[in-house]
Amino acid sequence: MIDFLLRPGILFSVQFRNAARYAISAALFSAPAGIALWKFPELALSSAGLAMGVIYLAAIYYHLCFYAGAQLSWSEINRITKRIDAQDLTPLPPSPLDARMLAQVSKGQFGMMIKTLQRVHENWREVVGAVRASSGAVALSAKEIAAGNVNLSQRTEQQASTLEETASGMEELAGTVNQNADNCKLASDLAQN
Repeated sequence: MIDFLLRPGILFSVQFRNAARYAISAALFSAPAGIALWKFPELALSSAGLAMGVIYLAAIYYHLCFYAGAQLSWSEINRITKRIDAQDLTPLPPSPLDARMLAQVSKGQFGMMIKTLQRVHENWREVVGAVRASSGAVALSAKEIAAGNVNLSQRTEQQASTLEETASGMEELAGTVNQNADNCKLASDLAQN
């Protein structure tokens, strides 16, 4: 029901920039006092007219201050989102607004958004830092594995060389054994003769 009632006003107001919206709001807020002073000029000189004029000026001042506060909050939100968008994850420098002003303009929804963006920025810093640390550990492990593989390859080559020498020695030994067997057979034949 509320959406239905507010939809025309929302659709109308989004056609204007914020500065125009606040000016329209200030004019509508203070229009009754302006109309009363215009319709009844004698009120302007009375204490009631003076009070309406003060209220009219206060309404305009309030809306200007509200707009300025919203702009300050948006500038802080914009500053943080631009750093996130630029992937600048270095620690956020202090706001150009003084701390007291920032605390005042950052209340309510603007404040929640600023704090959320600050947490998002900090969380991304932590995630990227953890990924960097992990990738460094993986790179170190890969280097150690590569060094181990080189060492294993060298030892395998040494073992293969040793096996070749052993096989060659075995062949010589087999030749010697065969020659000894032949000599033994010859000696046995000679002994029988």
